[in-house]
Amino acid sequence: MKKKYVYVKKRYIFLFTLLDAAGYFISGIFKAIFSITGDLPGRGKNIAVIELAHMGDVLAITPAIRLLKKKFPASRIICVVSPWNKDIISGNPDIDEIIVYRASWFDRIGKKPFSLKETAVFIGQLRQKKIDLGIDMRGDVRVIFLMWVAGIKYRVGYAFTGGGFLLNKAVPFEVDKRQDRHQIDHNIRLINAINFTIQEDGISRKMAVFFSDIDKSNIERYLETNSIGQEDFLIAIHPGTGLAVKCWPVEKFKMLIEQILQRYKVKIVLVGGPSEVNYACELDCEGVVNAIGHTGIKQLMALLKRSNLFVGGDSGLMHIASAVGTPIAAIWSGQSRPSLWAPLSGENIIIDKPLADISVKDAMDAVSKQISKISRLKSQA
Repeated sequence: MKKKYVYVKKRYIFLFTLLDAAGYFISGIFKAIFSITGDLPGRGKNIAVIELAHMGDVLAITPAIRLLKKKFPASRIICVVSPWNKDIISGNPDIDEIIVYRASWFDRIGKKPFSLKETAVFIGQLRQKKIDLGIDMRGDVRVIFLMWVAGIKYRVGYAFTGGGFLLNKAVPFEVDKRQDRHQIDHNIRLINAINFTIQEDGISRKMAVFFSDIDKSNIERYLETNSIGQEDFLIAIHPGTGLAVKCWPVEKFKMLIEQILQRYKVKIVLVGGPSEVNYACELDCEGVVNAIGHTGIKQLMALLKRSNLFVGGDSGLMHIASAVGTPIAAIWSGQSRPSLWAPLSGENIIIDKPLADISVKDAMDAVSKQISKISRLKSQA
């Protein structure tokens, strides 16, 4: 029997099966009584794209937004993200406006409880925008409910967490095969499910990030201050992932850094967010520059663009490195398969083993292969 929901616990499957059955029955009666067709009004003057989760998730919707803008060039595209991701998408020419809503259930840093006041303000914002088309990119029943309460006229999404009866178009989804397809492709498929204009399969799958020349200049000065010049081979190492269960042990990172510095004439910069500053103390050694928590997102984009190689786990920073075209040696966590979340740009190396089984030698071999390949390409340039 095919799975309908992503839930593992039987009580959740049972609960949402009942709720959906009741919801579809009641909504069917309303549609019959009020002759509701469920057609998208007009061409979608105002479109809201909602992804409230984490950095990688938001980066993964940027190709879909690119396609959406192509389908609806005259529409106003409003992107709704959590506050920690606002800078990830700012400057994107395909996005006309950004609305911020702190989804407490995705908050890994603040751990603030759910706020009814914040939610009411957010719903009011959406109502004021008079959204014609709302797209839940995540298949999140909470977002589906918020779109309905906010009076969004036409609601599209995957319904594998329930709430499909609140959608005008619940796009079919094979839950059992979720990890067989890249998340970017799931997102593009969702946009293609909106029945207007052409079906587009040739859209670029590259994640989009944008930073300024000022950000680039600031990073150049920062590196120069730390004795890193333009000709230095720079390796950015990210020891965190945003989730403890996905992190390779810090002592292994320390041994890897020591071996890299012993074998190669390179410079190493540690990268990460403010919540990861504890890694800096444990990895502090000569030849390593600590930039963890010392750069904003835009400067971090510029720093990863300047880097010759990125080494780290499957994290949002890995996807930024992919977006700016920096080669990657990924220490995969095993929390998802590479087929779902692998970096797509460039020739990257993924160490795909159970996290506890990934040795320092495995990581060092990947780094060495990348350095050899990159150095050869540089010498040919």
